[in-house]
Amino acid sequence: MTSIVEYVLSKADEDPDAPFSNHDLVNNLYFEDAQGNIYSRDQRDEQIEKWRQEHDAFVELLEEDEQNASYLEQSEKLEEQIDDLRYASEQYAEVYEWWICSSWLSRRLQEYDQIIIIDGNNAYWGRCTTGQAILLDLVISRICADMEILEGQVNMWK
Repeated sequence: MTSIVEYVLSKADEDPDAPFSNHDLVNNLYFEDAQGNIYSRDQRDEQIEKWRQEHDAFVELLEEDEQNASYLEQSEKLEEQIDDLRYASEQYAEVYEWWICSSWLSRRLQEYDQIIIIDGNNAYWGRCTTGQAILLDLVISRICADMEILEGQVNMWK
């Protein structure tokens, strides 16, 4: 499937009749903070808001106890983290394999910010790893855990 999807994507700019293009990719951009954590746009905004709330709490504590160096240090650290993530540049995820998948699986993969192309009745998952069985991918494990089909869970396969 990989070669077919990559071929269509490579020709889509010159062929208006191509079934899909790079513009149809969902979740292909991410942000990376200074610690190497990866965020989608929504996750980035949520993390910044969380850090802002923590920062505001330290500022309030600092107003009550101006001599407490740890409050000041934590506040400055959070300011730096907020700025680093706020100004992080968007990066394009690198897809190593394309897999055709059901519409159900494509929706579940999108919930976990995976790259998806939907073309009419077909959905393609842009897998950003390679060289291991799909069942070892963290996103697949999470979907299986959500379904409670892993060993020891209520709906485990027998």
